[in-house]
Amino acid sequence: MRLAWSPVARTDDDRSIAIVVDLSAQGAASVEQVRLRADESEVRIAVYGTKIPPGTPRTMLSVVGEFMIDLGEELRGRRVLDDPGA
Repeated sequence: MRLAWSPVARTDDDRSIAIVVDLSAQGAASVEQVRLRADESEVRIAVYGTKIPPGTPRTMLSVVGEFMIDLGEELRGRRVLDDPGA
């Protein structure tokens, strides 16, 4: 399932970005995959996760997850966006 996310920080070397995913609000148990697409003007990120299994007590799950994504190259002023087409 696709997950919504928000950027929260970049590393000093401009090669990684931290994102926050509200797992509980989206009914997600975990983040499983991140897909990146980049060009000269922007970096698009798609985050995928697994659903919370039916009957799982929500008190046992993370509410919010923070994740660091290695971009593989410097951002160099490019915008970071959600990738709805991924």
